[in-house]
Amino acid sequence: MAGNVPDYDATLEVYHELADHRDSAARAPVYPELFMLGGLGSRGLCSAPLLAEVLAAQMSDEPLPLDRTTLAGLNPNRLWVRKLLKGENGQIVGPVSAAPPGIRQKSRFHAGRRICLPGLPYPNANL
Repeated sequence: MAGNVPDYDATLEVYHELADHRDSAARAPVYPELFMLGGLGSRGLCSAPLLAEVLAAQMSDEPLPLDRTTLAGLNPNRLWVRKLLKGENGQIVGPVSAAPPGIRQKSRFHAGRRICLPGLPYPNANL
């Protein structure tokens, strides 16, 4: 993903009836002057230079080095707009963890030792 960081609340306001009115397209709301480059995955070493060039071109209002279709696939707002196009209520679920909140799991790196899930306190953690 590369481009302006989407404003989720404004996106819900603008696109709340998008499933019923697919013909009308409004510009997806974004935070001005806030950009992101992420989700590169295992091929990030190959794609990062091109995406950095795209991001630099967007920041400085220069001609973009990619076609419109490719840029649409890289847009950070595309996932939320896709949900709204499908008629879903627009609630985005946060990161999915392997275990329910509050449940500890065994670490594959420290066999037999328990770790807490990220963002949870560490009471009685056996580290």
